[in-house]
Amino acid sequence: MNRTRRMLALGIGMVVFGAVAPGGQAAGPDVIVSTVGGAFSENGAVGTLSGYSMETTSCNIGTLRAIWIECTGGSQCNQHPVIAQNLYRLRTVAGSTRFEQLGMSWVKHGFCAADSTLCGNCASEPSCDWLGLQCSDTYSSFLNGSQPGLGPRSEINAYTGVFAYPYVLNWNLAGNATYKRLQVATADVDPAQNVGATWLGESHYVTTDESPAERFNNASWRQVTVGSFNGGIWNLSFSGSTHAQQAAIEAWPTLDPDAKVTDAYVSGEGRFILGYKVTDLGGGVWHYEYALYNMNSDRAASMFRVPVGDGLAVSNVEFHDVNYHSGEPYDGTDWGGVHAAGNVTWITPSPGGVAAANRNALRWSTMYNFRFDCNAPPIAGDVTIGLFKAGTPASLTVSVKVPESIPPGCDCINDGGCDGGICTMQRCIDCLCASQPNIYGDANHDGTVDIFDIECVLGAFAGDYSKCDLLSTDIIPCPSGDGFVDVFDILGDLDAFAGSTGCCP
Repeated sequence: MNRTRRMLALGIGMVVFGAVAPGGQAAGPDVIVSTVGGAFSENGAVGTLSGYSMETTSCNIGTLRAIWIECTGGSQCNQHPVIAQNLYRLRTVAGSTRFEQLGMSWVKHGFCAADSTLCGNCASEPSCDWLGLQCSDTYSSFLNGSQPGLGPRSEINAYTGVFAYPYVLNWNLAGNATYKRLQVATADVDPAQNVGATWLGESHYVTTDESPAERFNNASWRQVTVGSFNGGIWNLSFSGSTHAQQAAIEAWPTLDPDAKVTDAYVSGEGRFILGYKVTDLGGGVWHYEYALYNMNSDRAASMFRVPVGDGLAVSNVEFHDVNYHSGEPYDGTDWGGVHAAGNVTWITPSPGGVAAANRNALRWSTMYNFRFDCNAPPIAGDVTIGLFKAGTPASLTVSVKVPESIPPGCDCINDGGCDGGICTMQRCIDCLCASQPNIYGDANHDGTVDIFDIECVLGAFAGDYSKCDLLSTDIIPCPSGDGFVDVFDILGDLDAFAGSTGCCP
């Protein structure tokens, strides 16, 4: 019976050869997506949505066979991989590029490993309950879009590989042309509405018996070409080769060299990838674009925070996510972005009637975007990712590019004569030194150093800039200070009171 099932899988799922990315062998099984494509199935359109499915080939590049059991009764029935499909788009909007996820599918539950030779020298197993070493297994676009075999993402822990099988939600059900499949808004792949855009297809395998160390290379991507429009749906095909062991977001810097990506790992759990790009729009305004991808963190993300000084002008604060569908329990309310308390912050909303567990967190194999315009140029800084489920740590910090904030009390944002319309800390310092009397320690600029200047520095040390600003009280090291008021500034002003001379150029 197993041999018959293997032959069926070979016959239904046979595709062209796919390349395996280098990276060496892992301890235990290590299942990767060696080929995304070559076929797309256009399953039809319903209203404004189109339903697709992609062909996928996996390879076991590890050192042990991978379990691939298919059954509906017994303790081992969930011992097989599940396969998620996503579609992304890179395009330019208002002068800056955006990399966004357009759609997602439910997951295909694997069955009967075919043990083909598309990976190389396959050590075939006698039973299709296992994928042998260096062996491949292919699912056609038809099988990956077969609705009775598609289960919900919400029942899967993508880091541990644990899920219930038979799955609970909408077991064995079929529906209309888009039901459970890779759902995409038809307008999002219309070339006329997306001039110059690039589309990418991604497949992500979650494999039950991989070690945690091998769960970070399970996604691969390939470029997608939009063809003709037939029967209410755009025809899609693949171009180029598969970029194995890379999530689609990792393509952003390849397609746009000014973009960057960086990893953020949750200790003992999953992986996030943060992509970002800053674009100079001219006229003293920069666009800040961030794309946060959750590869496999079950703890998910519920907050994204960028440090942006309260004195800066922020506009066009936006958020973009991807729609859950076909009965998944998750809410889809957008995260609202607010500029306050020195940050631009987006937080998962808590709408009435939605269970806390089903709020719109950033969950595995999905990507959300955060963006705004600001009148400050970029510098290195840390953004914060708040985690949705309880645990340690409660948040992650990632070093990226953020707007340069002016110091507290600096008013050069309103002084075009000094800063030329570009507000930076150094320009504020230069402006202040050029316009104030060159008297070391004269914090209140009254032409003499006295007890009132010492009072100003002591007030600034306590956080009170109502009498003198930071730049006037931050006098050590001379002439530009170090960005904050401390005991050395108090001592410096006491020296000035005692007769020490100044050094402001």
